[in-house]
Amino acid sequence: MNTLEAELVKNLEFYLQYNKFRINLLLELMPPKKRPIFYVLPFLLHTNIKELPGYMPNMNTPCGIDRYLITDDVKNSLRKNFQFHFPTIKHVEKTRGKECLIKSLLLMGSLGTVAQNPTSDFDYWVCINEKEASPTQLELLKKKFHLIEKWAKERHGIEAHFYKTDIEKVQTNKFGEVDKDSVGSSQAKLLKEEFYRTSILVAGKIPFWWLTPADISDEEYFQYKKVTKESSRISPSLLIDLGNLNEITTEEFFGAALWQINKAMDSPYKSVLKMAMLEDCLDPEVETELLCNILKKGVQKKNQEGKNGNYLDPYKIMFDHILESYKRKKKNDVLDLLATCFYIKIGLKAKKSDLYRDDLDFKERIITQYVKSWGWDHSKMEDLNDFKSWGLKKELALGNQVHDFLIQTYRSLADRIKKDREVKRLITDEDMTVLGRKLFSFYAQKPGKIQLMRRVFTEGLALNSVTFSAYYNKQQNIVWCIYRDKLKKHTLLTSDAKEKLLKQDNDIINILIWAIYNQMLDRQTSMHLIPNPSHLSLTTIQEFVNITLDTFPSVKISSLKNEALLSPSRKIKMLFIINFASPTWVKEIETISIIYLTSWGELFCESHRAKEGTQKAVEYLVENLTDNITNLKKCYKIFVPRSNNSRSIYNIFNSGIYKNLRR
Repeated sequence: MNTLEAELVKNLEFYLQYNKFRINLLLELMPPKKRPIFYVLPFLLHTNIKELPGYMPNMNTPCGIDRYLITDDVKNSLRKNFQFHFPTIKHVEKTRGKECLIKSLLLMGSLGTVAQNPTSDFDYWVCINEKEASPTQLELLKKKFHLIEKWAKERHGIEAHFYKTDIEKVQTNKFGEVDKDSVGSSQAKLLKEEFYRTSILVAGKIPFWWLTPADISDEEYFQYKKVTKESSRISPSLLIDLGNLNEITTEEFFGAALWQINKAMDSPYKSVLKMAMLEDCLDPEVETELLCNILKKGVQKKNQEGKNGNYLDPYKIMFDHILESYKRKKKNDVLDLLATCFYIKIGLKAKKSDLYRDDLDFKERIITQYVKSWGWDHSKMEDLNDFKSWGLKKELALGNQVHDFLIQTYRSLADRIKKDREVKRLITDEDMTVLGRKLFSFYAQKPGKIQLMRRVFTEGLALNSVTFSAYYNKQQNIVWCIYRDKLKKHTLLTSDAKEKLLKQDNDIINILIWAIYNQMLDRQTSMHLIPNPSHLSLTTIQEFVNITLDTFPSVKISSLKNEALLSPSRKIKMLFIINFASPTWVKEIETISIIYLTSWGELFCESHRAKEGTQKAVEYLVENLTDNITNLKKCYKIFVPRSNNSRSIYNIFNSGIYKNLRR
């Protein structure tokens, strides 16, 4: 056995040990009731059994995973999930002896790392040779994926995603849509780096990359591959080649950084760590090594030293790299922000007593080591442990820090792009215009604009219950308030109520639109109205919330189309609210509030007296006027609170609009 072959054999053993450790950690960190899913999902993909999820009546549907084994864990997991339809081994053996389309099934992401939590997604790369299947079969396979994903979500509350991955294309870094953000083509090597760094082999063939040394050239990689073809110790049939990875260009790091800023508008604290990593990779004064190669060296070297590699966690390696970078730059404020985001993302509520325990598990050990190094005291830990109960003011304070970091990073990148000719050639003016306008839509303040909150956390935005109240201020103007949770009138002046106050305004429509646009109110939110001096009823508030949700579905700024952002902003959806707070006996139009959404994702709200409001409504509708006036009905709705006069008021306003439009 020559030297290269011996190295491959040795590295194969080390990888299998490391992969086993990752699987064991994944199962350890999963809630016990959900652990069987780890074994069930691959089985459903491997088979096509009528009584089980993922069944496709078309017998041409591809199924079967190469080298898949039915272990006792698989059998026990199937019994727990399908007590009345437990499949026998005979069903499975039908696929044996047949050529399996799926060559390898691998998980990537936070599973099996310190970042795993009960809500972590199961993101699978389903590696196949597309040439072995017809377009019809590939479409059937996609439908099978969907059926299994749906079952996992509905039955177990698990987000599972199967991404069809063509082996030949991935070798040359052509990914198509192999991740949930569909950025495979623009950030190919970065996606491959994250895959190699975080992936877990679930079933099938072993990625050949893990057998080779780190940081080798494509030529050296090919030499190792040639050795396997002649090896008596390693059969090529055991392996899957997804290509080498030895460098990522500055231009691709720039593209990834701009994309992360784009994502951060919707999910800030998840992006801030990746953004920090990319900023370090773009530091011209630092020569950085790919994190996947750092991990690979650790797996191969540490095992040589007889250690178990337990601390070789993909997420920890990334975070340590970031911390070292900002320590070197002496940016202590950013370090504290990153530590806070990391701690919250990990989701482990450490206690002071944990710092001195000897029986800590893997995750506890890593977190307590960090907490000690940061010098956090008990009150700091308790505060972050309770972050889900923070008041809005406190949450927004952290949100401002996160968003300020992201904005500053964007400005720094934009300045570098202007100065670097090569980067400027690849990052076009159009790219920068689109991102710049998304940032403008998110952050810019304008009269009447409903501001998106600079929140840190996107999970659980919708509130279970809210309370509305109103009072007259010293100037005898009515002031509306919205509070988190159900409150009683006598509690409104307490410190607890002040903590739960979300917003106050003279116009309740502004409050409602703000809460809806920021996804705090939905149809499941229980609403309460404390008796007050206004004419407004709870029924009217609930009806308004429903029609607003119907008219303005939630908007993700990051998902806005480039075509819309490269064109002038225009109003695309409008809602006219007539006499919202007027007494029910009023027969004429008194007030008109206009809410409109623009093609740049901005939402505005303005209130007018009757005549001025009608003129504004006509003016805004003219902007959308085509040859056919009736087409306008698609871009606006009218809401009049229920009363004996609501129908006539609706008709007066609607006919007034069309009368003016026809002039």
